[in-house]
Amino acid sequence: MTHIFTAGRPEFARDAQSSEHFPPASREARFDIGASLRGHAWLIAAIVAVSMIAGIAYSQMAPKWYSASALLLIREPKSANLTGGSGSGDGVANTILVENQIEIMRSDRILRRAAETLALRSDPEFAKPKAWPFGLAAVGEGTPEVSTQWVVDQLRERLGVKRVGLSQLVEISFRMRDPDKAAQFANAIVESFITDQYEFKAQDNARELQALGGRVEELRMQSFAAEKAAQSSKDDGLPGDAAAAQASAGPIESGRGYARSYESVEKERAGRAREFAESQARIRELDSVARSTRAAYEKLLQRSIELSGWTPASEASVQRVAPATSPTRPSWPRLLPILLTFVVLGGAAGCAIALLLGRFQRAS
Repeated sequence: MTHIFTAGRPEFARDAQSSEHFPPASREARFDIGASLRGHAWLIAAIVAVSMIAGIAYSQMAPKWYSASALLLIREPKSANLTGGSGSGDGVANTILVENQIEIMRSDRILRRAAETLALRSDPEFAKPKAWPFGLAAVGEGTPEVSTQWVVDQLRERLGVKRVGLSQLVEISFRMRDPDKAAQFANAIVESFITDQYEFKAQDNARELQALGGRVEELRMQSFAAEKAAQSSKDDGLPGDAAAAQASAGPIESGRGYARSYESVEKERAGRAREFAESQARIRELDSVARSTRAAYEKLLQRSIELSGWTPASEASVQRVAPATSPTRPSWPRLLPILLTFVVLGGAAGCAIALLLGRFQRAS
């Protein structure tokens, strides 16, 4: 078919025959790319070398950040186990407990207390930059004193709180440009959290103790009244018991000159037996009420004594395992990640430049 359409046009025949010996366009493009990269390998290597030098220079000149970490142990309160808590063996309960404490550590209340302790509103590093048009800010310029909420937000950005694996350990880290201040701030946040936990527990215990005060006295009076009623019922029931026993065991008697019939004696015996049974049931009921009231009174009294003698050391649900110390090496910048990033970017830039040069050379 090619010869039919090109018989009268020799130039078309030559083009058709020559096109059969050329590779497809995609194969030619791949060959050109490879040739361009190989032909400019020296340029790519030079750009990668410059990128490595730039990465090393950046890692040395970039502002250094130091991260200090402290460890806390979150334990289930003793009162939870005494009142039927899940105990330390329940992994789900421990996870919920630790996650709740982590959120509390990041809360405004804890960070605000730490900010006030460290007097960060006048710290130049936490100064709020002046606002400029188009969202810009002047570097190094700030107000001499800022709002507490601004400082709290800055603390939260630099604070890291995470659970260590599946344990009940929590790591609190804080990053600053000064390693000593990083450790100081991390310890201040830990101290703020522990103090807040103790104060919250003390206030909760005070409210519970106040509520128990009147209840303990009320149960004491009820217990005394129930025991007195039970003892009085026992004392009143003794003569009736003896009479009932005599009536049920004694012979048929005659009294005051006339003979009592058998039916009347049996009726009297049945009545006294019924009175005896009712008396015994009443005594048992009163005795049971007295015992239960006494048990409730003693339980509340014991709880009241525990609350009165509570101290932070008696129920340490939060324990400081390891305080934060000044780090010796910066957490950022790190040479290896920065160097790898610059090498990859330099290699990509070198390949792009090599391809552009190859295309220009081919076009010319």
